[in-house]
Amino acid sequence: MANVEDFIFDADGDIKIFNGDLAVEPSDNQHIQDIFLANKGQFRQYPTIGIGIESKLNGSTNIQFLRKQIRENLKFDNMTITKLNIDGALNIDLRAKRTK
Repeated sequence: MANVEDFIFDADGDIKIFNGDLAVEPSDNQHIQDIFLANKGQFRQYPTIGIGIESKLNGSTNIQFLRKQIRENLKFDNMTITKLNIDGALNIDLRAKRTK
């Protein structure tokens, strides 16, 4: 199975440039980060995608509901979670692999 590649952003959220051109690299980790940070409705083509983790950190979060949201959102991006640990402080240990 080939890795999915996409434009990559740096730590500041700017498009990464490599040798004077846009950097294109394996992007699974970036896609996971984007899904975690986005709220539902932010991806116009896929309005049901987004976990909105920042709002979860500031409110009371049902861990089981959060687990379900993570699994559903990543499944939509053709990823399968191989490990998901969430402790009470919302430390998330996540390992996922692309299924298609």
